[in-house]
Amino acid sequence: MMESTPQSSWLNERSSILLVSPPYACFTHPQLSLPSLTAFLRTHGIPTCQQDLNLDCLDYLLSEKYLKALKITAPQRPAGGEDGAFPEGISDFWEFPQLLDFVASGIDGAKSNLRRAETFYDLEAYRRDSTIIRLGLNAISAAFYPTILADMGIVIDAQYTIKGLRSFASDSKKNPFLGYMQDIWLPWFQENVPSLVGISVTYFSQVPGAITLAELLRSYSPNVPICMGGAAITELEKTIKRQSDLRQLADYYVFGEGESALLELARSVIEEKPLRRPGNVFVCKGPLLPAGECCEQGVSSGENVNELPTPDFRGLPLDRYFSPEPVFLLFNYRGCYWGKCAFCEVSLALRQSVRLRERGLVEEDIRLLQKTHNARFFLFADDAVSPKRLREISEMHSRVPHPFLWGCEARMERSLGLEAMKSIHAGGCRLFVFGNESAVQRVLDLMNKGVRLQDNVRIIGQASEAGIAVNLQNFVGFPTETTEEAQQTIRFLCDNKDSITSIAFGKFTLFDRTPVFERPEAYGLRVLPDKGEETLLPAYAFKPSEGMDLQQVDAEYLRGAKRLARVYPWNDLFLDGPFGAHLLLQVGHHGKTNLGELPGCKLSYEGLLRVRPCPASDIKVFSGGGNKILISPLAHILRGTELNDSILSECDGNTSVVQICGRVGTGLSGFSSIEEAATRVALRILDMIRLGFLKTVSATNTRAADVSVQFSGSNEIGDRCAGERG
Repeated sequence: MMESTPQSSWLNERSSILLVSPPYACFTHPQLSLPSLTAFLRTHGIPTCQQDLNLDCLDYLLSEKYLKALKITAPQRPAGGEDGAFPEGISDFWEFPQLLDFVASGIDGAKSNLRRAETFYDLEAYRRDSTIIRLGLNAISAAFYPTILADMGIVIDAQYTIKGLRSFASDSKKNPFLGYMQDIWLPWFQENVPSLVGISVTYFSQVPGAITLAELLRSYSPNVPICMGGAAITELEKTIKRQSDLRQLADYYVFGEGESALLELARSVIEEKPLRRPGNVFVCKGPLLPAGECCEQGVSSGENVNELPTPDFRGLPLDRYFSPEPVFLLFNYRGCYWGKCAFCEVSLALRQSVRLRERGLVEEDIRLLQKTHNARFFLFADDAVSPKRLREISEMHSRVPHPFLWGCEARMERSLGLEAMKSIHAGGCRLFVFGNESAVQRVLDLMNKGVRLQDNVRIIGQASEAGIAVNLQNFVGFPTETTEEAQQTIRFLCDNKDSITSIAFGKFTLFDRTPVFERPEAYGLRVLPDKGEETLLPAYAFKPSEGMDLQQVDAEYLRGAKRLARVYPWNDLFLDGPFGAHLLLQVGHHGKTNLGELPGCKLSYEGLLRVRPCPASDIKVFSGGGNKILISPLAHILRGTELNDSILSECDGNTSVVQICGRVGTGLSGFSSIEEAATRVALRILDMIRLGFLKTVSATNTRAADVSVQFSGSNEIGDRCAGERG
């Protein structure tokens, strides 16, 4: 990648429309929004450039040159604050300055390995490389703290109010995206000024980056019109219409589906003529319509899905996503064919009745992407795919030029049996994402899921038996749910672990325009009024009148998350989460639905601490001053098992005294006591020293006989350790 431009091959010609996906979002595969809009505009003769600014920005930040230039200064610890006051993994970069050089020197190699099949599919190597990527994100977070970049989300210190987000956008000390956008992206933009900039905001994690981009364009190119749209923008429709500050950020907003609306807007801007059919376009300023004018509810009729072209991924840097080959997103539906779940808001941007794309057109989409990009992997980005369409996709597998593997979200419909599952697997399906939500029939009925628990158990088992990986989506805290019912869901996930590949586990959130929000009294809760300035989040505060209170929900969630982390130790292995492109790629390659069977995947407590060959170059020791050292990446892998102890060492001649403190953060998962955990870690360190895989700060080539182990608060542990060592 050229340093002077964000991407050397963005434009082959002057484009009239620039479509941008801002940070922060998934960087393992391209999203569907930009290619869908780009295809529609290009089909209608509008020159269009699409740009994944999220990928460009992260590829730049996660580089050796950038990380080595980072200035990391520890913030002042709160008065009376304890060591755990700052997030684990981030504070290491303040305490051990050498750690930054270690991560910087390995970050380019880690990205390269994730893009190469031979290292990506080696799960030992994958864990190492993904750990380096996460350490890179931690380093950036340490430099811009209190902003925190995680695998799939961003946490900022400012409230999600327009005032707080605009302050974040211009704060070079807290905004990690600002430097790249201002110093590298903006000069390129000013040399390639389009007629219109469209900012696509699919996820709420992209809102801070979108506002940063809009503020820069307002400051440096005020005459270029800006349009914002996407699923997150649609959820903010009411707020945008109420807040004048938001209307200053963009000239136009698109609420709902964007193809026809953006086409009409592009034509009006290019031809400098008024909008003939405003459709979903809300006009904030400009000559096209009086400010604030739009059609009723800001919506128009939904798109005819059978007239939409195949998403066009041309122009996106497909070889630079953090994967060995692209995973392409396609769609079968606009809207959800079930569409009745009481808690769900995911189809808010698709507010018309459900529309199904003809199967022949979906097959043609696959054929075209195979011809253009040699596509082999697809994720269908539908809210749910019906059993009939599942069978139709599996039949396409043998008709297209090349076999392909795919995954999708689906409902656990009673008609899905073992033979159907086997047929769907034979047709290339390797991943089902099921909305399990709860393992209590009463709660499922209140949610209006329309399923039976006994069918769910059968379908999960038969999908696994057929060779299809199963991800289950779950949450606790639905209104009226009791403590026992929440625990029943957690027990269900533990009892059926042999049939479940991965899980998602969270807490109930009250969203706008859902059945629960519209009729809260029917669900035993009261919606609380907003306090202070309106936030740019669609969730609402509420107070339950039945079932668990919010404190009990928090307690059951934390208790369940710890237990499930022990049962599914690989659940946080993949950079894009437990049901993303990386899971599909790995399951498709290895042919296993039980990840614990794969070498290097089940690096849980026992697998981690037993002796395994480990290159000396993979173990580093960093001095923090005094008697503190950090052993990496061992320390970070240990943190993945929720063992948050610091490893301290002081050297005396040829003897290394290794001390493991009793301080823990979220608890010791997988061990009956801290003494057991300390013993096992000490044995692991002794083995590495004995085998020459670990060198201490001042004592090198130390023999096991020269090493003693001390633990604070208990001499018995050292005796037990010596006894086990024999």
